Amino acid sequence: MSNPWQTPIGQDCISLDSTLCSWLGERLLFLSEHANSWNPTYWDTMEDYKKTLYLQGMALKDYDPDNVGAMVAARAAVRWTATYLETLWD
Repeated sequence: MSNPWQTPIGQDCISLDSTLCSWLGERLLFLSEHANSWNPTYWDTMEDYKKTLYLQGMALKDYDPDNVGAMVAARAAVRWTATYLETLWD
């Protein structure tokens, strides 16, 4: 049997913190550029929605476990994502 850590999923899991932040951050940044709709229950305008997505996406993309400020910001972005999970659509 081959080494499970050499599979794509295994490689992602070696540093799952970085993998998750990078993956989710890229997608929030994509939505911040390309979203066509938003949930007006949570944001007044499309611009507010896109700005929020951008800020959360950047916090995740800037994740660095050796930088306390970046780590705290990324944790907050993960919590934000969980809180607004059902609103992340286009």
